[in-house]
Amino acid sequence: MKVIIEGAGYMGTSLGMALTRAGGEVRFIDLNSGHAELASARVGKTFEGPGDLFVAAVPTPAVAEVIKSAFRQNLATSFTDLGSTKTNVQREVETFGLSEHFCGGHPMAGSERSGPAGARSDLFEGRPWVITPSEKTNPATLVLVRELALSVGALPVLLTPESHDRAVAEVSHGPQVLASLLASALQQVDEAHLTIAGQGLRDTTRIAGSHRDVWAPILSTNGAEIAAFLEPISEELERVIGSLKAGDTHALGSLIERGNLGRDRIPGKHGSSTREYDQISVVLPDKPGQLALLFDIFGELQVNVEDISMEHSPGLPSGLLQLSLPVGKGEETVEALIERDWRAFTLSG
Repeated sequence: MKVIIEGAGYMGTSLGMALTRAGGEVRFIDLNSGHAELASARVGKTFEGPGDLFVAAVPTPAVAEVIKSAFRQNLATSFTDLGSTKTNVQREVETFGLSEHFCGGHPMAGSERSGPAGARSDLFEGRPWVITPSEKTNPATLVLVRELALSVGALPVLLTPESHDRAVAEVSHGPQVLASLLASALQQVDEAHLTIAGQGLRDTTRIAGSHRDVWAPILSTNGAEIAAFLEPISEELERVIGSLKAGDTHALGSLIERGNLGRDRIPGKHGSSTREYDQISVVLPDKPGQLALLFDIFGELQVNVEDISMEHSPGLPSGLLQLSLPVGKGEETVEALIERDWRAFTLSG
């Protein structure tokens, strides 16, 4: 497949690297000639003339105009994008009369990085790639976009543009707003108090480190759907504040239970529930080679680690690993680790 990518940033360059690894050919276009040159050097393959598919790897507000320009230059006969919102782009493309040649796309992958230097060819491996054809999209264009996703190891998921925007408001854009609000509130917290923060605060504010120039356009182009998701949360927050002031243990316990139920709906590895694993905790000494040594033990025990997270303890010479193991392996693994002088515990829930 010959693909022209406009936008030699992190996402566009990663796509180009993944495509050439799969045997495709790529040509980059970018207003920043330095980015285009570096991206081209990283993929190592290029071609002249029109491509089979044109990909707009630019900020969402610019997608439609970029596709319009590419169509007028006859750069390809089929067009897609990597944008985070789809309904607004679809509407604009329709006003240009390009509906049959366009099929939106959104790989659910990314990073806090930017630019071609940090791009990686495995970025899309095993990640959902949402494809959003309209009723007017011709079959050949849909096939090309699906082949694009499959060739880089992604998992194609078909949604309408409207369903896509509602879904990402619920699982990505809304959570981004909530994380940013929480992190913003930390500006009024005494710095001494922040020194006792645990992994919970780091986990819930991690995505608040996102780049303003990336996220402000995304939020503004999907504002209605994000607002619809956040409004019930705002109303619930008012009720929770009332319960806190009243010391209503029952209402607050109910909130925690509802949170448990919601979190259990998030698919874990292979789509299973996160509750389908045994959870254990292991104290990891802050010395070189300890993590490798621990995983050597798991290999010896023939125990597969399904998921892992690490909590660092400020001022202490150790960290705390939380691991998800296959059901039935938790207690016996902890016993085996204790026998080998590791500090390990089973976790409930």
